[in-house]
Amino acid sequence: MTIITDQKIEINSNFEEHVKAAAVSIEGKKININYKNWKADKIPSQVYRIPYEFCRFRLENGRISIDVSSEEATKSILKADNPDHQIIIASYLKRNSKNETLKGLLQKDGQTDPAVITADGFLINGNRRRLILEELYKEKFEDRFKTIEVVILPGSKSPERPSLEDIAMLEYREQVQSDGKSEYSDMAKALTIRNNIRNGLPLIKMMKDNPQYSSLSERAFEADRKKLERDTVGVLKEVDEYLKAHKIIGNYRMVESKWDSFRELNQKVLSKLDDANYLSKHNIEEDQIGEVVEACHTIMKLKNPKIINKDRHTGFIRQINNWILNAKEEFLALS
Repeated sequence: MTIITDQKIEINSNFEEHVKAAAVSIEGKKININYKNWKADKIPSQVYRIPYEFCRFRLENGRISIDVSSEEATKSILKADNPDHQIIIASYLKRNSKNETLKGLLQKDGQTDPAVITADGFLINGNRRRLILEELYKEKFEDRFKTIEVVILPGSKSPERPSLEDIAMLEYREQVQSDGKSEYSDMAKALTIRNNIRNGLPLIKMMKDNPQYSSLSERAFEADRKKLERDTVGVLKEVDEYLKAHKIIGNYRMVESKWDSFRELNQKVLSKLDDANYLSKHNIEEDQIGEVVEACHTIMKLKNPKIINKDRHTGFIRQINNWILNAKEEFLALS
């Protein structure tokens, strides 16, 4: 189902009142954020200090998209306003390998970069900062870790209240664009991009907003668009087929470590199976296409050998076309 992206986000009025009552403005501290056109138009946003418990983790956060999908595929549907589910979401954020580095910086220098929250307290940017400030407070019991600095987006009564697209673009700018603070895995980036597209935010609009692509010529931009679409949405399509075949739909955690192999497989083989020239060159009959896909899936089930060459599994994938050319019947037998 496609969501109309200019639809305003839902704001929990009870949470909004609590946030409003708890937030204290920091005198003389305003910053420009990537919300709507505010940064380009140099519209400053007030920074507030608020107890960290008023800031909640969002399920839609792209960084944890793999974990959320896998949790809902194997256990139960999560709800961001459920305190128990907030603990589950926090457990995903705790897995980040750079948390200790951030923890050291926050302990030494304090918070230097305000988080961004919705009017009812859901974090758009700053999830790990909020997580680690709580950890530091529980370890040190120092008041400076009890609160978090935030910018609060316009609330339910404001004409500037965020739309779904505003939130998607803000997160994309802050977390996914190449020059941002992104620590997303390639699969998490792909899931974020696909979710945005499914919710009505075109890939072209995301790319036009990204400095990496916005200055390209029309021809170069279109070439990069096709490549990005192939390497994100296209690869996820093949991952979904694989998960469906193995009856683990949505459990992306099971295959996250093989993302590079899936990307290689899609580039070198699967995306070419509707190309008559490719089929002819490799002597693949139309009724054998399904067998080729199944054989590829069998190879994807192989675990990475514990050897020095970290590219080993991807190397297997790169040999598939040669195997089809030189030993097609044996290759198809893998299906």
